[in-house]
Amino acid sequence: MGSEEVLENSALTDVSMSSCNGMMVQHTDGIEESENLGADLLKDFDLCWEDFEDRLTVSRMVNDSVVKGMVSAVEQEAEQKIAQKELELTRLKAELHLYHVGADENESVCSGMCQEQKNIKNGLYSTHSFTFAEQGRLQESLGNLKIAVKGQLKKLKKEIHKVKESCSMRRRNSAF
Repeated sequence: MGSEEVLENSALTDVSMSSCNGMMVQHTDGIEESENLGADLLKDFDLCWEDFEDRLTVSRMVNDSVVKGMVSAVEQEAEQKIAQKELELTRLKAELHLYHVGADENESVCSGMCQEQKNIKNGLYSTHSFTFAEQGRLQESLGNLKIAVKGQLKKLKKEIHKVKESCSMRRRNSAF
């Protein structure tokens, strides 16, 4: 029995030190300590888990604010592009309106040119034949210009529509 008592006493005094979470923890190889060790382990696990949850919450908050900042920057850039395109569209519409007004004047010029052409057929040749050719070239270039402006307007409208769609898609995606 004396040897068992010596073993028991030595087991209670056999102490070792280790580091856990930056703190020094004292371990003994005794039976009494093994019951508290389970409770201590659960307590340490709970503390680690709470720390993990806190860090995860902070990470999510930072991530959300970064995403919101990026979305607002993209929205602002899209709004600027839309404003530029709308300004360009109004400028092109004004130019097109000027050409429409000019086209009405050209129709009266065309009727004059048609009259001059009739005079040529009848032998009444005008001394301003060079202006007739020049007017024809101007009218042709004006027609080409109208076609080009209409094409540019179509492209501009499509581009504005695309920018508006992408902006609305980003708003919907940021809501999730």
